[in-house]
Amino acid sequence: CEYDLYIKMALKGYDAISRDEIPNDKNNIPMTTNNSRIVLLVAALSACAAGLMLRQNLLAETQGGSDLAEGPSKFVVDSLPVDSGASAKTVGLFSSLLMARDSDRFLFGHQNDNFLGQYFRDDVGKAGHSDVMNATGSYPGLFGFDWLDVLENGLDFTEHVKFAYGEGAVIEFDWKPYNPETGGDSNDVSGKPCSKLRDGKKKEIDTYTGWMDIIAGDIRKFTDED
Repeated sequence: CEYDLYIKMALKGYDAISRDEIPNDKNNIPMTTNNSRIVLLVAALSACAAGLMLRQNLLAETQGGSDLAEGPSKFVVDSLPVDSGASAKTVGLFSSLLMARDSDRFLFGHQNDNFLGQYFRDDVGKAGHSDVMNATGSYPGLFGFDWLDVLENGLDFTEHVKFAYGEGAVIEFDWKPYNPETGGDSNDVSGKPCSKLRDGKKKEIDTYTGWMDIIAGDIRKFTDED
């Protein structure tokens, strides 16, 4: 399920703008031309400035909440998470997102912010690299990652997530699952995978729950010292 809680802006460096690419032999990572870098920098500066304003205003309005990831000290109680067993921090995050939704501001997010950038790739997740930080002097208010990187490539984003949490950021994962019937990617709508999952067909159920088990195992590692 997806909650209509906030406006997410994703600054995806090489997908967001039209540009020519030139090779970067050192890291085998594409680089943008000077004009494209300027466009990217202006977009990052503008969006991060707006995101920083939201962060500061939300923290002021939430009567002392330490960061958006933990939420305000006074929760918005007109709507609660579906999970009645949600922790106080989860309810706090939910409350912060509701406040953002109901305001005239937004959170600025960046996909793979501390994992993959213009001149870096950090598989460990402890270095604190960030194109947004390099361009603006601040980390984004929302860090995004992709479960397909975990399922397909065996990547571990535990330290990346912990770093983002330590910066007080909101963390999200997107997932465009493959077709559990055919094995095709998310654009493959052949067969009847949803019907087979609904009807409990073993092959499709085992495939899909296998993916879910891997994801759940990763989520269990996303813990702080408390």
